[in-house]
Formats: sequence, C-alpha cells, structure tokens
Amino acid sequence: MTDIVIKRGWDIGQSTRIATLYDEAFGFKFSGAIANKEVRVRILSKSFIPDFSYVAFVDHEIVGLAGFQAHYGSFTGGMSLSVLIDELGVASGIWAATVLSLFERKPKAQELIMDGIVVDSKFRGKGIGSMLLDSIVSHAGKNGYDSVRLDVIVVRPDFSRQFLGFENTLLQRLLVSTCHCVCDAVLDYKTFQYNGILS
Repeated sequence: MTDIVIKRGWDIGQSTRIATLYDEAFGFKFSGAIANKEVRVRILSKSFIPDFSYVAFVDHEIVGLAGFQAHYGSFTGGMSLSVLIDELGVASGIWAATVLSLFERKPKAQELIMDGIVVDSKFRGKGIGSMLLDSIVSHAGKNGYDSVRLDVIVVRPDFSRQFLGFENTLLQRLLVSTCHCVCDAVLDYKTFQYNGILS
C-alpha cells in the first residue's frame, strides 16, 4: 500500500465521497430523520464543512475522515433547517431537524468535540483511524483546547472497550422512536475524554 496522507479538509468536489463514507458509518443515526439513503447522502454532501475535518488519502482517494466541533463551528454545521426544508419539504424538514436535534452536543469551554470518525472498510486495520485521531488531538493542542471529547452511540449493551487514550466518563440512555420506524434498541451514548497531554 502506498503512503497514507492526512490533510485538513477536502476539495468541495469530493463532498459526495465524504458524505457516502460518513453515511456508511453513521447512516443508522440519521435514518430516523431522513430515511432515504440517496436523499440523506445528498443532504450530507451539502452540509459538511471541510475546514472542520481531517481526511485520510491513499493514492488521492479519500479512505477516512474525522470531523470536529469547536465553539465557532462544526463539521456538520451546514445542516440547517432551511437546507432540510429545501430538500425534504416543510413537514419532513421540520421532522428531520427535530430528530437530528436529539444528537446535538455543545462543547464546553476549551473543549473540542469529535464529530465522527470513519475509515473505509477496505482500509481498516492499517492505523488510519489512529492517525486521524492524532490529527484531531494535535489540532486541539495547537489551538489552545484543554480537552477532546468523543461521544459514541453504542447499540450493543456489552460495549466496554476503551478508545485509543479515551476513557468512559459518562453513560446516557436515549430511546429513539420515529414515524418511520420504532427502534426497539436503546442507544447508549458513551462519552470519552482524551487522557493524553495536548501539545
């Protein structure tokens, strides 16, 4: 395999690839708000803000990404009510905005929140996720943040592993039911705080 290159952001022409990759990992989270995958990917491709991400490339192909949220904006910050209404109509747009608001998180002072990390399944096990995580942590340290937070939606109750220097600091339960389907599973939100030194 050729070298893995990590860069901040991506060219706007690559938005569909970014949205598709993100949807493969997190589509289940958004499906209660936007059931149709094609529509969901189209909305995501219009909503992501490149400057709030680090992207992994192999041979100029995007193979992974990690988004983040700061006090001044976020990776998913372009997903506004007006975008949802334009794409889905008034009733469905308001519904989608309401469901998606359940997943909103706000960073504390001097805290950077990870806004999703995903690696293409063909490239997993090669350290790309760790490289992306290191890029986010490095970005936080260089920009004066005291901590990095990673919230994980867990659909398996036996989930207990630690994430690369993150430790579990909070567990919330969230029951999601939508007009499209009623989810029998309770989604666990686990919050992980980076324990390393940000430098």
